[in-house]
Amino acid sequence: MGANRWLCLRLAMAATVGLAVLSTGPSASANDMDPVLARMWRYDPTTDQIVTRDDLFDALSLDLAQGFAPNVLHPAETLGWSGFYMGLEATLTIIDSQAMQWRCGVEANEGRGGGDMGCNSWDVADGALFVPSIHVRKGLPYSIELGFQIQYMANSELVGIGGEIRFAPFEGYREGWAGYLPDVAVAFTGNYIMGSSELAIGQLGVDLSMSYPFTISGQFTITPYVGYSFFIVGADHEQVFNSLHIDDPQSLQDFCAAPPGGGDPIDPCSEYLEFNGGSSRNFGQEIAGLTYHRFYVGARFLWENLTITPQFGVTFPGTVGSANGRVVTDSGGNQYENAEARSHFQLSISVGSDF
Repeated sequence: MGANRWLCLRLAMAATVGLAVLSTGPSASANDMDPVLARMWRYDPTTDQIVTRDDLFDALSLDLAQGFAPNVLHPAETLGWSGFYMGLEATLTIIDSQAMQWRCGVEANEGRGGGDMGCNSWDVADGALFVPSIHVRKGLPYSIELGFQIQYMANSELVGIGGEIRFAPFEGYREGWAGYLPDVAVAFTGNYIMGSSELAIGQLGVDLSMSYPFTISGQFTITPYVGYSFFIVGADHEQVFNSLHIDDPQSLQDFCAAPPGGGDPIDPCSEYLEFNGGSSRNFGQEIAGLTYHRFYVGARFLWENLTITPQFGVTFPGTVGSANGRVVTDSGGNQYENAEARSHFQLSISVGSDF
């Protein structure tokens, strides 16, 4: 291996170790972007019931899943049976920090649910989800490639672990009429988002991509690519303790004993919230089923073994559960607006060694 290859490898390994140390450092307390599901409720004065806001749960879960969408950041062509890639990657997903699911669904010093769902009266959520990651890919015979990545969301304790398997049936044809054909690949991906004591998210996806390389001066290669991904998301939760104020559990009992407006005491006064119906569930049973789509375009710049890949993408919600933005009328004629799942723009970049 030449001096340049060793240098690229050493730089990639040093940067990877540095990111791992920074990402896994100890945290004394929850961060601002950590989920807090205990605020996702409203009080129905007609029935004297505390009603869980499944729309907020679905919208927050879908936003987080899109932020943790498995990275692509490479052309359709595989690495070859002896190829190996290791790199640092990062994705910035633009969100609306004023959206109801973010005002009511993330950590802060104090917050509440309720009829008006005012929740936090100040900006708590960041304006974007910043997710750096470590990505490793290994080429195998027959144009097959395996990948593994670890992701971390800034200003939170959320971590994603995922993998991929990719097959490129039409790659490497560079002579004759077939040389004009682009490389095409199909990939199956999945990851699991953990780190929250209340929320767990898993997603499976299929990805279709197409690319074509252009060589400059025999040493520098630019490979533009485009692609589409479809994801199925499963979101589940543990039993969530329900209090009017997060840091004051007694306030729930006070609320139930004397509901606003002089209603009758709420009995029984449940200490737990259960989203999307049913009792406490294990992952995979009656979970919130959501879907979304992603379109992306990017280009890999390759010199020797150093790769730099910028990518732009946009996600579109598919099945959004209760997060449909509709105005809902309860049994007492009271109206409230459901949270709405929205599209998001994504900017991604990777720096790694391809050898």
